[in-house]
Amino acid sequence: MDPGSLSRSTSLGRNVVEREPTTRIGGEDIPSVLVGAAILVILLGIAGFWVLARNTGTGDAEAADVRARFRSFAEAVADGDGSAACDMIVPEIAESFAERAALNLGSEPGTCPEMIVGFADGRSPDHSTLIRGVEVLDVRMLGADTATNMPPESAEVEIEAGVVSFERRSGCAGAVDCWLVHDGGPIFRMADPSR
Repeated sequence: MDPGSLSRSTSLGRNVVEREPTTRIGGEDIPSVLVGAAILVILLGIAGFWVLARNTGTGDAEAADVRARFRSFAEAVADGDGSAACDMIVPEIAESFAERAALNLGSEPGTCPEMIVGFADGRSPDHSTLIRGVEVLDVRMLGADTATNMPPESAEVEIEAGVVSFERRSGCAGAVDCWLVHDGGPIFRMADPSR
């Protein structure tokens, strides 16, 4: 008997052979139930990938978060908003920046927010406008592991003056404030009125 066939007896004792519905694929008759199950598995796989990608914050959404964080950082530096700018910097880097900025400004060492304000006080409004409007040339996400769905751990924003690097806050994903400036050199150089 054909494996795709079903046999049943009638009330008169006769065997009636019924064929299971099939779909012809590549010259083969495949049971329709299997075709439907395969389509369902593929659709569930696509849906699962979409959910995982959105929940771990990978891909374009992460790059958009980094781009937004960069823009907020550049605007805070341009506006002389030291508290906002320094809150977006890795704490150890903020301390190091404050030490270097004091040397560049020829002033007593101060806090990161004080140095951002010092830079802003010493430059022209036109120069601040340039910082605020700096063009992002590229955003590169680094350290992601697609095999385990791990989101990127760091990112680089390329501008004409160089590369501003970011790192992800530990345990944070899928939000703009997950990203902290690790190396803001190009923006700091643009902000420095002595250059």
